[in-house]
Parts: sequence; C-alpha cells; structure tokens
Amino acid sequence: MGQFMARHRWWVLGAWLLALVALAVPASGLQDVYRDVFSVPGTNSQAATNLLNHRFPTQQQPSASVVVAVASGSVTGVAHEAAIGTMLAKIKAQPGVETVSDPFGPVPRVSADGKIAIATVIYKGSTADLPKGAFDGLTLAAKGTESAGLNVQFGGPVVDLQNSGGGNDAADMIGIIAAVMILLFLFGSVLAAFLPIGVALFGVLTATVGLMLFATQTNIGTVAPVLGSMIGLGVGIDYSLLVLSRYLQNRDEGMDHIPGVGHAVGTAGAASLFAGCCVAMALCGLAISGIPYVAMLGFSAGLFVVVMVLAALTLLPALLGFGGPRLAAHHRNVERAEDVGGMWYRFAHEVGNRPAIFVAVSVLILAVLAAPLVDLKLGFTDDGDAPAATTQRKAYDLIAQGFGEGANSPLLVAMALPTPTAANAKSELAAVEKLAGALAKAPDVASATPPIPSPGKNAAIVLVTPKQAPNAASTQTLVRALRTSVIPQATAGTVLAGHVFVGGATASLIDVTDRVSDRLLECIGIV
Repeated sequence: MGQFMARHRWWVLGAWLLALVALAVPASGLQDVYRDVFSVPGTNSQAATNLLNHRFPTQQQPSASVVVAVASGSVTGVAHEAAIGTMLAKIKAQPGVETVSDPFGPVPRVSADGKIAIATVIYKGSTADLPKGAFDGLTLAAKGTESAGLNVQFGGPVVDLQNSGGGNDAADMIGIIAAVMILLFLFGSVLAAFLPIGVALFGVLTATVGLMLFATQTNIGTVAPVLGSMIGLGVGIDYSLLVLSRYLQNRDEGMDHIPGVGHAVGTAGAASLFAGCCVAMALCGLAISGIPYVAMLGFSAGLFVVVMVLAALTLLPALLGFGGPRLAAHHRNVERAEDVGGMWYRFAHEVGNRPAIFVAVSVLILAVLAAPLVDLKLGFTDDGDAPAATTQRKAYDLIAQGFGEGANSPLLVAMALPTPTAANAKSELAAVEKLAGALAKAPDVASATPPIPSPGKNAAIVLVTPKQAPNAASTQTLVRALRTSVIPQATAGTVLAGHVFVGGATASLIDVTDRVSDRLLECIGIV
C-alpha cells in the first residue's frame, strides 16, 4: 500500500484535497454548530431538570447576573438607585431579554451593608435562542456607570458562554513551534521537520470540518474541536514521524526510494495503525462514563485520531513520493553515528546490561510522580476559578463578599405537585411549607426562599443557598444530606414523597463528579 501511495502520489494528494474541499464547502456557511447540552441520566439533578422542563420551563431559561457595587454610600442611595434603574431599563429593552429582576423590589437582593446589589436577567427560549451579542449588550448598557460611582460586573451562564476568553490559539502555536525546534534538531533538515507537522495540520483541518458537519446532526460540546485538535496534533506528528524515521533509516541502509516508502509503511505504518486503534478505542471508552456529553467528546477526539492514522498511511507516503529522495540526500545517518559510541547507543546498552537497577529506578520515579493520586479529590471549576481580570470572576468575588460564597450557585430543590383541588390544596400547601422549613434549618444552609409555584401550580421550587462555595466539600456533603435524609424525612407520608429532587448547576456538577468517581476504574479496566 505504501508503494502504491508513493507511485500514485498525484492521485492521492488530489483525493485528500478533494475530500477537504467536499467537507469544507458545506461547512463554510455553518455557525454555532457546537452546543453544550449537559445531562447525567439516572441522577437526582437530571430528574429535577426533566421535571422543570415539563412543568416549569421558565426556570430553565438562560440567565445572567448583573452585580453592582459602590465604593462609598449605599446602592439604595437616590443617585445610585436611579443610575442602576436606568441601566436595567436599557438591558430590558435589548433583543431576547424576557425579564429583569428589580434588586430593590418586593424581594430585594441588596447586601446587608448596602454596598452590593444583584439583578437577574432572564432570556427567552433556550441557550440555542440566545442573541449572539447578548453579553456585548450587557456591557454596552453598563457604559458610563463608572461616572455615577458604580462598579458593574456580570456573571451567570450567558456570560460564561459568550465571554469564555479563548486563548487556545497561542497555546497551540507554542506547541507547534516547540515541535518544529525539536524536529529541526533531530533531523537537521527544514523539510524533514515540517513534513510530519504539515501532515498533522492538514489532518486536523480535515477532521475539524468533518466534525462541524457531524455537529449539525447531533449535540457536540463546544470543547470538542479544541480537545480533538490537541490530541490530533499530538498523535498526527507522532505517527507521521514514525513512518518518516523508518523511511530515512531504510534509505540509510541502501534501500531504493519506492521500496523504502513501502517498507516504512509496512513496519512503522503498521505500528501507527495499531497505536491509533488503541487510542481511538480508549477515547470511545469514555462512553462508559454514562455522561452523554463526555462520551461525545471521546467520539469526537476519536474521529481526529482516525483521520491522523489515515493521513500517516496515505498522505505522508504520497508526500514522500515527491520529496523523499531530497530528504534522504540531506539526512544525517544517526545509526552510523551511534555505532561509534553515541550517547543514546551507550545509554541503551547500559540499560540492557543492568535491567534490574533501571526497572527499580523507573518504578521509584513513577511512584513519586503518582503519589498525589492518594489525595486526589474530584471536583469542578466555577467562576471563582476564572482569571482575576474577567468580569465573571469579579462578579463572583462581589457576590461572595456581599452575600456569602454559597450565593454564587444556589441549589434548586424542585418538587412535583398533584393538580390542586379543593380536597387536596390544604394538605399540599402544608407539605410544601414543611419541606421549605426543613430545608432552611438543614446544616450548612445559609438561607432558603419561600416556595415558588409554577404557573400551572403542578410544580414548585425552593432556592437553597449553601454557606460555602459551590466546590466546597461541605456543599457536596449538604447536597447528599438533603437527598438522603432531610428531604425524605420532611416529605414522609405526604404527597411530595419521592417527588422532590435537588438540581441546579452545583448539584449537577456534584452528580458528574460522583458518576466519574463511580465509573473511573471500570472505564480504565474495560479500555
């Protein structure tokens, strides 16, 4: 196969270019095809989400928090309150905005010291319906508020979605430059150094446009193309480098050009095929996690690996058909240099002569590197982990300062209610109020809102604010305690028994952490 690719190099190169064009043309007009649709089937938080989707959909709409702080005076001062009201009115008039809460209304959201206020912006529809400039609209409405003495910051899901910060391009470029420098040092040839990288970049481009087309048919997360590109560049350079190195070794040993390409594909290429299959299978093994979002990340990254293997076995041999003789002519014969006592030659022989010592040293080094695993605590990131310069991090810090750490991500306790009738309305109300009281008195709970009924009166929610941050161990303990003891005890013998679930962003992420912990060893074992 390798000889065929080298002999018919023009046809092979044309086929790859044609495939890229065939994928790129329909993908060129696509925008926002990646969607972060997160679910953890079989968990308590997913049951809460499903309940609200059916009975209380307004609670699932995308939102943003507007956090306003003043350095002096109070946000309730006449001038400050007027400036805040003007800003919120501008936000209310923006496309896609359904409601804007009044921080000074019947349910005020002003800190005890009067320095910080929070308003919540609710957008129409789902995340897919968000206007592209929703975050820009928020910042535009806040322009000029500094002159009124206000510090306005924004947080929440909408801000996280549209103000992610990026930064991947620079990291990828640093990696590529490092790879070029290493390969230049290794081969001493610009063409030999750029060939594996060029094949990998071409493969990443092909896989990326292919993934975009797949994303139009199913839900693929926004991180998928980034993860796929990282893994694709790594294995793509690796597999191409294996084949290229073997080709140059074949030429050093006197093999002709075309047979040298064929032998390289038949040996190093076969190893690359086997390695690629292992990596792709391991990535697809993420499906065992039981989290569709994570499984789709594995499938997406596996697509990149498959394309990279195909490129190393077909595109690279074709390119060697063009430039192989030139590469071989300028290649420094490493094997011959090592025969007379090169560093790696001596090191390999030392390892072979004293295997027990080197095994012991290797195991010791690995044990030291793996030692942190003993204290590993799985968790998740939130806006408190965002860079300090971002508005969502500033909003997070202001909310924590004014309302406590737990106010950044309250728990959402959702309950399904039977349709109210004259006969059951009284007992139903008593059960809901009993549950709300038990939630407010639970350990590590800072506060709990009164029950908020759905428009159809067939569901209700209570927002529970933990005392600690969303990622704190005490918050995770609280979620588990609410589910296993507080809620079952408060609802025993009532119409709510078995129909109350703890959801919200924090609870969902805790469920993800638990699911990963439960499935991690199983996933590794099966892979």
